[in-house]
Amino acid sequence: MFVPFDEEYYQGMSKYIERAFLEFYPGFADYQHKCGVNMFEVVSAAFGFDGSVPRHFDQIGQEYKLAVKEANGKKYLPMLMVIDSGGAVTIREEFTEILEDSLNPFLETVAIANIPSRDLMKWAKESFDRASPEILKGDGYISELQLRTAEVFGSTPAVLTFDGDRSTLFMPLKDGQYVRFTGGGVITEEDE
Repeated sequence: MFVPFDEEYYQGMSKYIERAFLEFYPGFADYQHKCGVNMFEVVSAAFGFDGSVPRHFDQIGQEYKLAVKEANGKKYLPMLMVIDSGGAVTIREEFTEILEDSLNPFLETVAIANIPSRDLMKWAKESFDRASPEILKGDGYISELQLRTAEVFGSTPAVLTFDGDRSTLFMPLKDGQYVRFTGGGVITEEDE
């Protein structure tokens, strides 16, 4: 027997798919948040900052605005940070993919890191000292991603990638440009 896969079929199935997703999502969202918090704790201990991982993707922008407001007059500065434990990134395509994935609530952890300095570049140079900072030249697509992430999150995020051997931090500038800093590795429980 052949079932035709047409628009009418998809419309009929959509309510079943939506119900199954709503049953699946709360458990997955809790699991994903726990994994993000665990990764953030490892990274924050290694680089000397604190902060939080918003529980829901659609609240990142609101929580970031609140963090900025609360930081007024204090000795730290909130920074949005996409955290990826897939290894240190050295090529543009990998970086672009992580920035793209940050816009999908199922793929990357987006955290609010409270950097213990009012000077983000100074903190980055002190924390990531393995190599001289390099400018990642912007292009049209990275500029577009900067605009889209700023629209969704309220600010353009930095990107921190790491593995057991080294880490990379991409600090946003303007016009699609980032400064890449390289640092030591971050040891996780999986590495031990």
